[in-house]
Amino acid sequence: MTVAVLVVDDMEAMRLLVRTASRCVRSCPSSGKATSGEEALELVDGLDPEVVLLDQHLPGISGLQAAALILERRSERAIVLFSSLVDQQLRDDAAQVGVWTCVDKTRLGALPDTLLQAAAAVSSRVDPDQGRSSPRSPQGNAERKECRNGAQNGDRRSLHG
Repeated sequence: MTVAVLVVDDMEAMRLLVRTASRCVRSCPSSGKATSGEEALELVDGLDPEVVLLDQHLPGISGLQAAALILERRSERAIVLFSSLVDQQLRDDAAQVGVWTCVDKTRLGALPDTLLQAAAAVSSRVDPDQGRSSPRSPQGNAERKECRNGAQNGDRRSLHG
């Protein structure tokens, strides 16, 4: 399975780091990049990515606002909110919007696996809390349970629990 990912971050260095981390997993090529939420809204329809990786702090509308608008139009997409400050308030707000998960930017190493899990959830329409492993990851159940219960390092958590 190839995973199309739209990367949305206003900082070129972060977009480059994300693309580099994503390429470590051959099935996660970046399908496009945007520097603002407004640009992401324009690109999501044309590129049709399975996953949209959104920085929370963007010029113009925020990542959460962009996520809400994207999901209004394309509810089947998995939105991964990517921020340098992931706290419980952000997780709660993201869950209300329908964001699939939040990833702390300091935990870039978790990103490829998170993108694969998000894409598997989209392609199979599996909610991460239903307890089924993704086809790519036999450890999917344990990983998602760890995310729901709060990883010790706080690097990512599913928002569906």
